[in-house]
Amino acid sequence: MNTHVETSFVNNIPLAHGEITVAMADNAEDIMQHSCKLAASINAYGIATLLINCGVSDQRFRRCAPKTDVKLYNGKQSIDAYQEQPDGRQTMIQQRILDHQDAKLIVHSSIRGNLVDDLEYLLRVIANCNIGAIIISGWEWASSSWRRKERLLYLLRELIEKENIAVVVYSQSKTKPVAGEVDRGGIGKLAMLAVDIIRLETSNTLEAESQRPQPLISSIAENTAAEESAQLLISKINDLQGAKPAITSGGTRHEQRLKKYLKPGTEKAEKRNESGADEIMAEA
Repeated sequence: MNTHVETSFVNNIPLAHGEITVAMADNAEDIMQHSCKLAASINAYGIATLLINCGVSDQRFRRCAPKTDVKLYNGKQSIDAYQEQPDGRQTMIQQRILDHQDAKLIVHSSIRGNLVDDLEYLLRVIANCNIGAIIISGWEWASSSWRRKERLLYLLRELIEKENIAVVVYSQSKTKPVAGEVDRGGIGKLAMLAVDIIRLETSNTLEAESQRPQPLISSIAENTAAEESAQLLISKINDLQGAKPAITSGGTRHEQRLKKYLKPGTEKAEKRNESGADEIMAEA
């Protein structure tokens, strides 16, 4: 990982505004589920997120994707975003949304192998919805030709520079790319742009190990009993306490004396260590 970039972790995927992260897995189902979960988590932090499906059918992807009240419709020269209102009406989002509490989650499927043109049509949506993160699921299906892939790479560079967007790209490449180097036969120059490349197996392992344990108290009654028990224990400790222990910034009295004896040195010092330590332990 590039240590010169301020990176945050969401679901143990490294993210940085104005940078690209590549997440890799072998199975399209794993990529679909993980990308949908990541989009929901990022959006929960108050970041407007654009989740783009390239790898599977739109119907299948939307069954897995988090629910959203924003729908996209093709206009003459752009793709426009409409928000569903409580009364059922749909209103077009025409002004930039600056309220993080109203951060939008937008789901789009690009199934023609022409993601670069879709993104160009989505530029107004990206601006008006104040998109802070773009997730591309299924990099191998994003571009149907080398020319389109080159255009897509340069458009992504422009987006991360001008809009300061964090981009996560999911790939099924079988190679082992290194961030900052060309991955020949795999994700190519995308690896050069990436600030980090991570396998989903690694991310899932870290997430499992970092999960918080279940709370020990599960009801109000147990909570009350635990508080009473804690108060009783504190009371007993206060009753049993005599003189306060001699604790200073250097530790207890025994620790300070041990520091004086336990120093490496000559044979004489070693004998002194043995006799001094025995004396202290006997005193304790």
